[in-house]
Formats: sequence, structure tokens, C-alpha cells
Amino acid sequence: MTERKPGWEYIYSEILNQEIACHIKTGWVYCQDGTKYSPKEIDLLKEATIPKAVHDIKHLFDGTIIEVGERNKAKTEHRENVTEASIDVDENGEPYIF
Repeated sequence: MTERKPGWEYIYSEILNQEIACHIKTGWVYCQDGTKYSPKEIDLLKEATIPKAVHDIKHLFDGTIIEVGERNKAKTEHRENVTEASIDVDENGEPYIF
């Protein structure tokens, strides 16, 4: 993000190791790698310590963060030789990332 535009705040994220741009009025955040975060996602992430891997997955799948916190252990229990994938999507047709 080399060009600075009015109405945006630009900061360098040490965690993401890249520059991010925050729109002052709307709250949208755009990362140098093209990943974008909605104001709802930013609100979820403000109170949590999220590993960079979550950002990497969001970037890879162009997904939406809908929940932050501990998942029910029974729902995420590993079972040998079983592969499960969720095809659930949100109202915008975007996949959920947990």
C-alpha cells in the first residue's frame, strides 16, 4: 500500500508482518496482502489474541470470521481415518472459518 488516501489510517502490523489500512469512517481494514476485515470481524478480534495462522486461513479461503473463542471440544474431537468438511456458508455465501 504505497499510495496514501485521505480518510484512511495506515499502520504496520508486527503480528501480520505487513502494512494495514483502516478506513476511519467505515471501520473496514485492508491488508497489504489483499485480505480485508469487516467492522464486525474487527470487533470480534479486538478482545482476542489470534495467531497469524487465522489470518493466513482467512486470506487463503477469502473467508469471514464469525466467532472467536474456545470451540466445544466434542465438536472438534479428532477421529482416526475420518475426514469431515463443512459446506456451511453465511448469508453472503462465504465459508465459515473456525
